[in-house]
Parts: sequence; C-alpha cells; structure tokens
Amino acid sequence: MNRVVFCLLLLGAGLLSISPMNARADDLLAQITASKVQSKLGSELQRLSNQYSLAVKSGSNLSATPELVTIDATAKTNVNELLMDLRLIGLKHGSAAGLVVSGSLPLSSLTEASKLESLHHVTLSRMDVRQGSVTSQGFTAMHVGVANTESSLDGTGITVGVISDSYNCYAISDDPQKLQRTAELDKASGDIPSDSYALEEANNCSFRTDEGRALMQIIHDIAPKTKLVFLAGGNGIAPVVNGIARLINEIRVDIIVDDTAIGSETYFQDGLIAQAIDSAVQQGVTYITAVGNSGRNSYQSRYREVIDNALNINAHNFAENGRIDVLQKFTLPEGATINLSLQWSDPAYSVSGPPGAQTDLDLYIVNEKGTQIVESSASINISKDPIEFLSFTNPEGSDQSSFNIMISKSQGDSPELFKYIIEQRFEGKVEEYETDSGTTVGRANTESAISVGAVDYQKTPAFGASTPVLQFFSSAGGDTPILFGPTGNRLAAPQFRAKPDVVGPDNINTTFFNYLDPEGDIENDLFPNFLGTSASAPHVAGVAALLLQLNPDFLPQDIKTILQASAIDVLLRDEQAMSQPQSIGTGVDDDSGSGFVDASAAIKFARNHVPTRPDDTIEPGTINQISDDEQALSEQSFVFTGTGNIDIYTLVLIICFFTSYRIAAAKKF
Repeated sequence: MNRVVFCLLLLGAGLLSISPMNARADDLLAQITASKVQSKLGSELQRLSNQYSLAVKSGSNLSATPELVTIDATAKTNVNELLMDLRLIGLKHGSAAGLVVSGSLPLSSLTEASKLESLHHVTLSRMDVRQGSVTSQGFTAMHVGVANTESSLDGTGITVGVISDSYNCYAISDDPQKLQRTAELDKASGDIPSDSYALEEANNCSFRTDEGRALMQIIHDIAPKTKLVFLAGGNGIAPVVNGIARLINEIRVDIIVDDTAIGSETYFQDGLIAQAIDSAVQQGVTYITAVGNSGRNSYQSRYREVIDNALNINAHNFAENGRIDVLQKFTLPEGATINLSLQWSDPAYSVSGPPGAQTDLDLYIVNEKGTQIVESSASINISKDPIEFLSFTNPEGSDQSSFNIMISKSQGDSPELFKYIIEQRFEGKVEEYETDSGTTVGRANTESAISVGAVDYQKTPAFGASTPVLQFFSSAGGDTPILFGPTGNRLAAPQFRAKPDVVGPDNINTTFFNYLDPEGDIENDLFPNFLGTSASAPHVAGVAALLLQLNPDFLPQDIKTILQASAIDVLLRDEQAMSQPQSIGTGVDDDSGSGFVDASAAIKFARNHVPTRPDDTIEPGTINQISDDEQALSEQSFVFTGTGNIDIYTLVLIICFFTSYRIAAAKKF
C-alpha cells in the first residue's frame, strides 16, 4: 500500500475507535448482527473496499493510478481460471500455488473481485517480519571467532537463500537518508558479498525496510565466503511457495533462512508454506526460520459456549467453576495498538479444499462496560478458513485504557480448541484469564525446520552473563497441536512439535537497519541495533553454513542435531523489558528449545558426527517409472521412482543419456 491507502486506513481506524460501531443499536447483540461481513472479501479487505468507496464518493484527491493491495485469493476449484479472471480486473504480479492466487490488486477492483464465480474467498495478505564495515556482536556471543581460528571455516562453497521483506527498496526511495543505505553501498563497504542479489524483490516498496539485507549482513559476518540470494517474503503465499522451489531448483541453495510470516498461515494444519518447507528439507536443504516475537501473548482453550443473559449474547465463557464471564479485560495505553489473530480447530479451504471450516467464530473488542463494540472481525467462515484478524488502536485523547476481548459463535458446533495470538509489539496487558500459551505457529511450527528464538547478545556468557537470558518477546512453542493433514483429514492423534529448536543472539549492529529509532543505537557507536528473532535466525544460518562447509554430506537433520547437542542451556527469561529474569528450568524447554547456539562447540561436535544416510528410494538396478510430462525450455525433465539402491554406474549412464534428471526424495548434490 502507498500513502493514500495508509491514510484511508488511519482515518477509518480512528473513526471506528472513537465512535462505537453502530451506536444506534440498543444492545450488543444488535451490534454483533450488524458487524457480520456478508461477502467473499475478508473483514480487512471489506473495510478497505468500503473506505475506498467512501473516499471516491466524497471527492477525495486520489491518485490517477489505482492503489494496490496484496491479496491471497482462494479458488473454488480451478486456480488457473481464477488467476486469469483476476488478471482481467487488474491483478499485478500474479502467482498461483495450490488453490491460492497471490498478487497486487487495485482497491477499485475489490468489489468486482468479490463477484467472480471462480473465487471462493479472498483475504488481505499480511506479512509479519520477526523483527563489512560493522560486525554483529553475535560473532562474539556465539564464539564464531574461536571457531574460525580453530577450523579456518568461512562458508566457502555454500549458498544461502534469504527470505525477508525487501532487499534494495531504499535505492528507489526519494528519502536522502535511505539513498545513503543501499545494497550498492553495502557491497562497496564489504558488508554483504559483491555478488549478492535479489531473485525476486518486493512488489511494492512502500513501508519496506530492506530487512533482508540486514539478514545478509549478519550471515556475511559469520560466514563471509557464503553466497547470498534474496527472495521477497511479502508478496503473498503463492510467491513464497514458488520462490522456495526456485531457490532449490534454479539457485541450488544449501540453506534457506526466513524471518517472515503471513497472517493467514494456519495454526492447526500445515499450510502451503509449511508443506513447501518440508519439501525443501526432504530435498536436502536446511531451512531456518525465526520463531516470532509474540512471547506468550496467547490465549488457548476449548470453546465453552454460554449465554450471557445480562449482555444478551452467546459467546465463549472465559470464566470456569460455574461462573459466567464472556469478556476478557485488557488494558491498552492511548496511541498503542493490539493486533489479534484468532484461529480454531477446523481445516482450511485454502490449504486442502472442501469442506473447509464448519464453525464460524467472530472476534470483537468491546468497551470497558461491555456495551459497545469498538472493533470487530466477523467474516463468514463456513466452508472457508477458520481465521479472524483485527487491529485496534486506542486513539490519543480517548480518555480510556480498559477494553475487553469477546469471542462469539455465529454458526456450527463449538470447536474443541481455539487460540488467539497478540501479534507483534504489544504495549498493553491482558488482565485476567491468561493462559500464557505458546505463539509458535505456521511455518515456525514446521517439524522439519530449525526454528530460532532470541537472546540479547549482552546477556550471553561471552559478554559476562552466567547464563544466556532469553528475550521476553521470543515466541514460546510446544502447545499448538497439528490436528489435520494436508488433505484436510483429521490426524489419528494430535502432533505437538518441540519448538523452538535453538536460540541465537539479537540486539546486534548492522550498518543501517532500525536507523530511524532514536534509541536504536544502544552502544552509541553510530551503528543501529537490530532486535528480534529476525536477527537471531541469520546468525544460526551462518553457523549452519560453516557446518556444511566442514562436511557437505550433512543432511538438515544432522545440522539440527549438531546445533541442539552443542547448545548452551538457557536458564532464564526476561518477563518484560525492564523486569528481573525468571527461571525457565534446566534442559530442553518450550521457551528456549535446546539452548543458545555455540559455533565453536558445534564445530567440535560436528567433527565426530557421522552424517545421516538419505533414505533409499530406488530399486537396485532398475527404474520403476519414468515420467516425461515436464518440459523446461529445451531440457526434458524425468522423475525416477522406486525403492532400494541403484548401482552408481547405472545412474551415471542415466545422467549421460538424459539432458536433466530428478530423483524423488534423494539428497540434493
């Protein structure tokens, strides 16, 4: 979105926050009924569409160029038909994966899109980043210098794909400060490799921060001879899925590091991106992802349906032991924002097709007295995805700081489990009924990925601490079950994944990232500091590059095992920015995983680690099946399937005979 759309959003949010929704309604039930979105558009897109229409009718000075929003649209059945239909009404940068079409659509086309016969539903694609001349303090915190001295490893021969918000959007900015912080200048100063580049840049550079280049700087500090390639993570679900495949097949990456998340990634079912990660790991690519920055700001429960006679509504009962309370109080200072994402235990249509969600929950922010809705997300979810999201900002001058969360059911059976997460920075406090549940979900909860939490580099043994101290915002895991398979089938038993896997350093220096924050240079060394698990993940990726250089036969599970087995146990966690740290116990836990990555210890451990053998997948001396239905330019691609081992001489003959080849489930080499 550009400035015009951003202003519309702020105007709409401000009006909605100051004035209660449908203030003429005389009870909460009437307001709930009026809030329901009767459209194929998700709540956020419907609100944007309404605001755009009002701006046009009022004669606001809109640019002649249609404003674009990034969407994830789900097809009823034929994704290619939907892609074509959306292109006809203005979709730019269109891409398809599974049933999902992603791209940039003009605001003026949203109403027309909602009427497409090929469209099942469409949502705003929300990306969340896990937020040379300067060297990251993580280099010291993880004992990389010691490791390099002992082993002379530098990442030679290893290629890392970096997925983040943007790579070089600063280069096309009209801001002189940004023009002083471009990729070209980073290359000239030696802070990123001279041959680094973007395989796919952000479609829209508005509000992009070139965080991907900050990740590259960190990896370059740890493993300076590693080749680095960027892929935009905010262009929608389909481009990420397809981009992962491109990194593997075109670039032949050894490692992918990812610090992004998209708001529609499912909690209780591995979505399209999670499945793409599993596929990458099966092909021998180590996938490292930031775990997130939501700490334990989550509520998780079975849905306890109750009728509140005083408020005249049917909603979830937060209270137990015979009491009734459908309102969960929280406080939010003036000017602060709460971003709430709600999901429940149904399969998602966008992941597995029909039947989709069979229950419809709605999410509300209600005033302190429980009489007025000030924000809502009330899409029709039946046969769609079990997701609601809202963002509420308490306006300056509102003279109120107490509000309530309310969750109601408008259709279907009560779900066995639901979960909301307060995403991103939260300056408020939930005052009651807290469950302090984990917030590691979506791609970060993928079994095969290495999910990374954050420790402030200043609170590590290398900088004088007795034990690493976990950041208060580092996402916890372990309690969000996977209940459905990729086809929507209910699993025989819930799958609980032990996350995070490890933690790495953050709050480190880069040449530019976070330069606008007046408090962003904590050492007063003129280099801004980079907070968040986004900073931790590339540190771990750099160590993984050193390990793969040491032994190219290591598979992703070897890298994970080595990092975990050699990690430093994390015993403490900060509860909030200024509090005293709290104990999280010894050993593996749901807050810090196996502990803080130690590069020197990892390399020592790796020298005696025997690489895992890839699964045997081909019958001895025979080829069971050859598919020749793939054509790429002038090359013919074949797929060989079977079980067992194939004689190496037979394999060489096959390679010589065919232009290109692919062996299912074999290690990349």
